[in-house]
Amino acid sequence: PLTGWAQEPIGPDRHTKAKRPFPLELNAMVDAGGLRLDWSGPPNLDTDTLNHLANLTLNNLHSLLQHCLHKEDQTLTTSDFSSRTVKQDALARLANKHAGVS
Repeated sequence: PLTGWAQEPIGPDRHTKAKRPFPLELNAMVDAGGLRLDWSGPPNLDTDTLNHLANLTLNNLHSLLQHCLHKEDQTLTTSDFSSRTVKQDALARLANKHAGVS
């Protein structure tokens, strides 16, 4: 393919002496059909705390997925359609008009 991830390392995203705006960063992206979470923080970050936060995040993601997959709770948004001409308020009116249709 003409596009893709660089094979060589890109290096740090900030100077090692630069102050972080937050003690912990979580960057997420969809990669190869899966969600990738990259955690970064200071070298002295407590491993137990980081593991606890990672487990909370994973549990919340699982809960969110279960909510989204539950048929009765499904709601369409404009991001579910390829046409950029669909507006959220028009979609809501359509959903209300046809609320009993499944």
